[in-house]
Amino acid sequence: MHIFMLYRVQPGKMEEYKRYIFEFDQKVWNEEIIGKIPGVKKIYRAYDITGAGKSLDPEKLLEAERPYDVIEDIEVDDIEAFKKILESPAAEKLGPEWRKVVDQESIRTFYAEQFMPQ
Repeated sequence: MHIFMLYRVQPGKMEEYKRYIFEFDQKVWNEEIIGKIPGVKKIYRAYDITGAGKSLDPEKLLEAERPYDVIEDIEVDDIEAFKKILESPAAEKLGPEWRKVVDQESIRTFYAEQFMPQ
């Protein structure tokens, strides 16, 4: 199962957000979450959304305003594993700094199962 989180970064804080991800967030994920919390896979990625489109029409590929700045992809066995992350001491460490740079009202979370073989 993949957890996709989409959100906006606070205005003017993208560089601070990226610094947080590289210097703090990834360290906590690697040391306290992956391999420590059952059901959490080794895949955790964050993507900077660099464009948005209104359709698949090549002329409109980059015409839409970006509704989000970041997409996170977290792979877990099931929703219970994701809940364990959110309830963990590691999440308590990550939360305060993350909330300083992320627009909390913009957060959208999607839970998805892959149905096509890789």
